[in-house]
Amino acid sequence: MAPKMPTASPEMVREQLAKIVASPALGGSSRLRELLSFIVERTLHQRSDELKEYSLGVEVFRRPSSFDPRLDPIVRVQASNLRNKLKAFYTEEGLHDSVVIELPRGAYIPRFVLRPGRRHAVSQPPHAMQQIPSVAVLACADLSPAQDQEHFCDGITEEIINELASIEEVRVVGSTSVFRFKGKMKDARDIGAMLGVQSVLESSFRRDQSRIRVTARLTEVATGFALWSSVFNSKLQDVFTVQEEIARSITKALRVKFAGNTAGRSKTWHSRDIETYNLYLLAKFHLNKRSEKSLRRSMSILEQILSKETSNAQVFSALAECHFLLAMTGAVAPSVAMAKAASFARKALSLDNESCDAHASLGSVQALHEWDWRGADREFQSAIELSPSNASARSNYAFSYLLPMGHAAEAIDQLKEAVKFDPLSIAANQMLALAFYASRRYDEAIHQCAVMIDLEPAFARAHALLALALGLTGLHREAVHEADRALSLSDSQFFLPNWAAAACVYGLAGQKSRALNSLDALEAKGKKGTTSSYWPALACAILGQDEKAFRHLTDAFRMRDPWLVSVSYEPLADRIRAQRRGQTLIRKLGLSKT
Repeated sequence: MAPKMPTASPEMVREQLAKIVASPALGGSSRLRELLSFIVERTLHQRSDELKEYSLGVEVFRRPSSFDPRLDPIVRVQASNLRNKLKAFYTEEGLHDSVVIELPRGAYIPRFVLRPGRRHAVSQPPHAMQQIPSVAVLACADLSPAQDQEHFCDGITEEIINELASIEEVRVVGSTSVFRFKGKMKDARDIGAMLGVQSVLESSFRRDQSRIRVTARLTEVATGFALWSSVFNSKLQDVFTVQEEIARSITKALRVKFAGNTAGRSKTWHSRDIETYNLYLLAKFHLNKRSEKSLRRSMSILEQILSKETSNAQVFSALAECHFLLAMTGAVAPSVAMAKAASFARKALSLDNESCDAHASLGSVQALHEWDWRGADREFQSAIELSPSNASARSNYAFSYLLPMGHAAEAIDQLKEAVKFDPLSIAANQMLALAFYASRRYDEAIHQCAVMIDLEPAFARAHALLALALGLTGLHREAVHEADRALSLSDSQFFLPNWAAAACVYGLAGQKSRALNSLDALEAKGKKGTTSSYWPALACAILGQDEKAFRHLTDAFRMRDPWLVSVSYEPLADRIRAQRRGQTLIRKLGLSKT
C-alpha cells in the first residue's frame, strides 16, 4: 500500500500564502492576489464546494448576479494566469519551500502539498522543464516574375500566424516582429535566436497567371536541421487550402497535441473567393501602415468587398479597427468614428463570436468611448481566451482598461507578455514604456524608450515619451533635446500627444515661450478639425492655466474624447486630479481616483 502523502497544516499554508501574495511572482496584480487568497481560505474552512466559476465571478471579480460564465470567461482566464504565476514562483523564489500551493488544471480548488525534509533540496531547474513549442513565421518571399505580390505574401504570412496563434500549446511570434526582418539578408537561425524561438518557418510564393507555388521549410534554431519542408503547387483559388495545410504540418512537426476545441477556431476566408480575398489582403496591407491616408484607403477597399460579401466577419472586424484608429488619431470626431467602430465590431461578432480582433476592438471602444468598464473587461477577457498569444489584444487590454482602472502592475504584466509574444512590436513596446511612465517608474520607462529607439530611430512617439520621463526626473536639458527630436519627425498617428509632450517638457524646463508656442500648435490643429481637447488641457495644466485646462476637459468630456480616461493616471495630470472638479470628472468617467 502506497504511503499517504503528507499534508500541510492550515498555519503552514497561510504562511506560504502570505509569502506568495507578497512576492513579485504575482506581478503586483491585486486581482490575482485576491483570487488566490479567496480559494485558499475557502478550502481551509472546508468550503471548497463553493469554489464554482459563477461564485468566483460574482464574489472575486465583482460580476453582477446575472453573470454567465459561458459568455464571460474572466474566471477561466485569470485562473490560468494564476496557475502560470504559481509555477513561476516555485521555479524561482519558492524553489526550496516545503509547502506547495497548486491549482490543478480545470479546477478552482487548490491543493496543498508538504515536502518534508526538502527545504534545501534542488528541484528540476526551469530550463530542464518541458517547454512550450515556439515558432517564428518569417515573411513570405515574393518570387513572382513581376515582384508585385507583396501584399499577397504578407497576407499568407499573417494567415499562417493566425492559424498557429489559435493553438494554446504553441507560442507564435507576432507579425510585427517578423516583418521587421522582411527583405533583410539575415540567417533564419540568427533571426530565431533574436526572437527567442525554437523553430523558424521560411516560405516563398510564386504566382504565374492562375497558378501558384509555395515552398515552405521549418528549421530548428538550435541545430539548423529541417523539421519539415514541402512544396505546394496549386491553382490560385486553392491558396486557402495551402495555408491550412502548412499550419497543420507545422503543428504536427512540433508534436503539438490539439486541444479539443482548438481546430474550430481556425479562420479562413469566408467565401473562399480569391478576388475578394486579394482585396482583403490589400486592405490589411494599408491598415497596418496606420496613417490617416492608409486607413482611409483600407476602408475604401473593405467597403468594396462588402458590396460583394455582406456577411464576412473579417471585413467588419477590419473596418472596426480602421474607424477606431481614426478616432485615436483625432482625424474624425469620436462620436462618429467610435460609433462606427462599435457597430462594425458587433456586426463581426454576430457573424463570428470567436473573432479575437473584434472582441478587442469592441472592448477598446467600450472602455475609451462608452466608459462601460465591465463590458470592456468582458470583451478583452474573451479576446485573450480565444488567442492567448495575440500581442495586440493584450496591449489594448492594458492600455484601454487596466491603466485607467488603476491596475498599473497588471497592465505591465500583460504588456510584458505582449512583448514576449511580439518582441519587436513597436506598439507593444511603446505601451510598455507608457505603463512604466504612468507608474512613475521613470528609469524603466527611459530604458524601454531606448529599446524602441533602437528598434526604430525615427519613431517620434518614443522620443516624446523619453522626453517626458527625463523631464519628470529633472533632466531638463536632455528632455528638451528629445522633445525637439520628436517634433522634427513625421508621426501623424501621435501628432497630438507628441506636441502636448513637448509643451509640457518645455514648461517643466522653464522655457515658457516655447511651451506656449507648442500649445498654440495644438489648439490650431483643433481649429482645423482635429478632435481631441484632452491634450491641450494637459499642456494648459502644466503651464498653470487651470481655467483654460478645465474648459478643454469639459469639451473632451462632451465629445467623449478617447484619450480623456488617461487623466486618471497621467503623471502630468496631478494638478488636475488635485482639484475637486478633477475628482468629479474622474468619477463621471466611472473611474476611481488613482
